[in-house]
Amino acid sequence: MSDHDELVCLETLTDLFKAQALCQVLEANGIVAHIAGDNVDTAFGGALPGSSGDEDYRVMVRARDLEAARGFVAELSTDAEATIPAWTCACGETVDEGFEVCWSCGADWPGLAPK
Repeated sequence: MSDHDELVCLETLTDLFKAQALCQVLEANGIVAHIAGDNVDTAFGGALPGSSGDEDYRVMVRARDLEAARGFVAELSTDAEATIPAWTCACGETVDEGFEVCWSCGADWPGLAPK
């Protein structure tokens, strides 16, 4: 594996759902992303994620994508949180403020301008 393919940590979050949503947003923009953490397997196996509030979920990207991913995350944190409220997806899931993609089904926020 080359140094450019090595996985590096982009963000550390305590909410698995936010980590999943971030991965989906990154992947929708061409950046391969994965979640790493002590309790990821347990959480995906049916445990209640974020229940104790002390879990850390690391969003990992390839080293070659790190700067692009950081730029995208910075854009999300400054623009999206101010303009995208918490919303309920057509699939019934609640999506936190600032996220334009449903963590559950991958659908876009209804207020998103067509591309």
